[in-house]
Amino acid sequence: MGASGNIIFLASDLGNQLWTSDGTASGTVGIEFDGQPLWFKNAMGFQKGYLHYADGIVFYGNNLSTGSEMFYSDGTTAGSRLLADLGQGSAGAPQLHIYDIVSDTLFFRANFNPDYGSELYALSLNPCGGITCPEGYTCVGGTCFPAVDSCDGITCPEGQVCVMGACFDVVDENGNQVLSGSLFGEPASGGQTSDNVYIEGVTIYLIDEAETKVMGQTTTDAEGKFLFENLPAGTFKVFVNYPPYQIDGDGLILLKPNVKYANLDIILVDDFYELRLAYVTGLAEEFLQKETFKLYPNPSHGKVVLSSKENIGNVDVRIRDITGRLIYQKYLRIYKGEDIFIADLDKESAGLKIFEFYQKGQLIHESIIILE
Repeated sequence: MGASGNIIFLASDLGNQLWTSDGTASGTVGIEFDGQPLWFKNAMGFQKGYLHYADGIVFYGNNLSTGSEMFYSDGTTAGSRLLADLGQGSAGAPQLHIYDIVSDTLFFRANFNPDYGSELYALSLNPCGGITCPEGYTCVGGTCFPAVDSCDGITCPEGQVCVMGACFDVVDENGNQVLSGSLFGEPASGGQTSDNVYIEGVTIYLIDEAETKVMGQTTTDAEGKFLFENLPAGTFKVFVNYPPYQIDGDGLILLKPNVKYANLDIILVDDFYELRLAYVTGLAEEFLQKETFKLYPNPSHGKVVLSSKENIGNVDVRIRDITGRLIYQKYLRIYKGEDIFIADLDKESAGLKIFEFYQKGQLIHESIIILE
């Protein structure tokens, strides 16, 4: 069972991908990691290939980005994570065998180092378990970070701003890039909440890749929305001035010179922020002109179905209300000529609902459905 009482299971006809279900058609979805399907490795040994831990499972899995590695999942995409990159990259670590979990420590055998062969390893599943941080600090991922704004009491020279206890130059560069998005989620919920609680009044900074200058700063509004305008193209490091401060991965985003608009959702997942960047290109207008997609019925009493004139492949579907609040999200594959069930919104309030389809970080389609 997963974190919300959902069932975690294998779909052998889909390459042994992990799936989760709450007992409804709309709530039965494939689990992904890093935008790719998350498969269970060696399905024949499934009973020996996983262990229950916390609100999910620890298992030997496979992903196109990581190869075969050790993963944890609570039955949601947001709650699935790589425990250790043993094989360093997409090559993965072959021949993993799980033994037991004792006091938040996973014991397993692996053969990923040619100098040692098959050896026994121990991996902490709770890196903060034995760490006591100084007063005013909190442990995240085994490291102590300030639990409050570390810029309290710091006055920077004119033309500079304090970020995480250090003063940075503020750059006022003219560009044509626009970046908008939303900040939402709660640490206590284990990630994205069912009602998508937005976080108001949080300052978000964009710092240059060398971490020497603040390229832009903004504050989220009552609906968690933020907006950056007149940015130059380039690579930026995102910093969120709200505990726990940590960004998953390197925290870098790329604003491409040939793409003027981009959307960034920042989701607070447990002890870190997850970044989801999507470029808004002309591809959506192209599909719209060709009438590639059709969502029906419209108006709808809840259930929404999609048909397509083309084979599109894997897409990320996001449904929002008229305020921009994220109602629902799922990953699916779109094939030519198939009627694909998207969602059942019968529990949502009546009104306009916006359906967004993303592929490889690009918005490819947007439709409005009237929910009666």
